[in-house]
Amino acid sequence: MASRLTLVAAVAIPLVCRGARADTPDPADTLFRQGRASADAGDYPRACVAFAESLRLDAAPGTLLNLADCEEHVGKFASAWGHFQRLQSVLPATDERWEIARERAAALGPRVPWITITLAPDAPRDARVFRDDTEMDASHLAVPLPVDPGPHSVLVVAPGRESRAMTVVAVERETLPVVTAPGPLLPREVSRPAPSLALSLAPAPSRPAAWIAGAAGVVSLGVGTYFGSRALAERHWSDAACTAGLCVNAAALAEYESARSDARAADVALGVGVVALAVGGYLLLTSRTQARAVAALRVSAAGMGGAW
Repeated sequence: MASRLTLVAAVAIPLVCRGARADTPDPADTLFRQGRASADAGDYPRACVAFAESLRLDAAPGTLLNLADCEEHVGKFASAWGHFQRLQSVLPATDERWEIARERAAALGPRVPWITITLAPDAPRDARVFRDDTEMDASHLAVPLPVDPGPHSVLVVAPGRESRAMTVVAVERETLPVVTAPGPLLPREVSRPAPSLALSLAPAPSRPAAWIAGAAGVVSLGVGTYFGSRALAERHWSDAACTAGLCVNAAALAEYESARSDARAADVALGVGVVALAVGGYLLLTSRTQARAVAALRVSAAGMGGAW
């Protein structure tokens, strides 16, 4: 009972000192007062949050003492133990709070759980270990470290290997050994040749097309010649009875119109024949003088290229 009264008196000291600093409390002082109110009401989780934030803003010894006391109440023995020890390092031995911190640390020490994380012998040298999302220094491996009771996450990662995660539970007054290693090797990607896309762009068969076009031209020329011959013969007879389209009788006029119609048909057929023969000749010429055209489009990791 006497030691608890001493703690309460010691806790009250920073309250008086903080209130004397200024008429308007600073944020650290406001948070400290909120923490004290929560602790007095038995709401230690809320009190710990307020004390921790107040300590971050202003590292006052009284705040540190209150935070350590709060952490012990919520079962964070390692955190409280460390803060009591830290308080001894920042206070002179003549300060009554120094003795309180020493007694509390000595009483709490045996209750602190410890954890020893060791990499397995076959673990790669570049493996990295994380405890509770914080990377561990290599010097802290295989060394007992104080932790708060409860679950803790351990993650091991290494290049080329699967990650391995586990959850361990630290128990009050016990030392927990943990031997771990990264997971198995990741499967290597099979090296495959770069995909290649080849397109043959040979023109449509030129020789058959050339022969077809040539044959069509010959036929058209034949048709044109036939109608041309008829037009000449009909014109010869109509010229004897017609002048400038004026004919002496109906028979002569019919002969004249037929000659004109046949002449137009001959012109069209001869024109088509000439064009068809020209196309056939071109196709035949290109099929003989040009090799089969091939275009290759190659796509690889180095880029894209082609050949024609």
